[in-house]
Amino acid sequence: MMEFWHCHKPIVADADPLQPGGSKKGYAANSRLALAPGTCLVDNIDFLFAPEDCQTVETTAGSESPTGELSCSKCHTCIGFIDPTAEGYRLRKPHLALSFDPCGALSSFVLEKWLACRLLNSLESQGVRKLSIRSQKEQENLKGLKIWIFAPKLKVSSSAAETLEPVAVAKIMWKEEDVLTKPEKLNAQTLAEGDVEVSSQELRELRECLTKSALLLPVDGRTFQEWQVGVLQTFTVQGTSC
Repeated sequence: MMEFWHCHKPIVADADPLQPGGSKKGYAANSRLALAPGTCLVDNIDFLFAPEDCQTVETTAGSESPTGELSCSKCHTCIGFIDPTAEGYRLRKPHLALSFDPCGALSSFVLEKWLACRLLNSLESQGVRKLSIRSQKEQENLKGLKIWIFAPKLKVSSSAAETLEPVAVAKIMWKEEDVLTKPEKLNAQTLAEGDVEVSSQELRELRECLTKSALLLPVDGRTFQEWQVGVLQTFTVQGTSC
């Protein structure tokens, strides 16, 4: 379809012959995402809004992003950041709650499901199971994580869980990683690993979720060689799926 549209599209009478065709088709090198008020763009972890659509959001000088962070004007919780490329506000799903009625009850998902969603999406997009999780702003006192997504789809039940029903999880092996350590040269190992940048808050929350999740596993299954073993709850097919 793309080849047909690009090569065989009928000539438009009032078209500018000096204007590159790709710029109007939307895939030229100089084209970019354009936000329209009243329209929300969605990815696996964010909502992207035009600034006009965010009435209760205030901007602050952020330590994570040079362009600034977005905070709730009521509780002052950081809920996203400014996207300079799209000239919009990128709001993080883990920090939001949804209501179909302005006066209705709010609903949201537990944080670890969103963290798992981010990791599984990186697995699919980068095609690797080992990921280096680093903070967007490197800090000497905040180490990164080396993540190995060993089994993305499992169901487990445990007496230590909140429910005795089987829970959908991803099995994760992880260990601390020095963010200042960089590979000296490319090799098969480095090419088989991906990188994910998160905020320092999300990095701490991911480490905490993985540490606590070890309680769901048998004692002899909580470590494997130099790796710590944990699980993260995932979205199910019946609900919102990653």
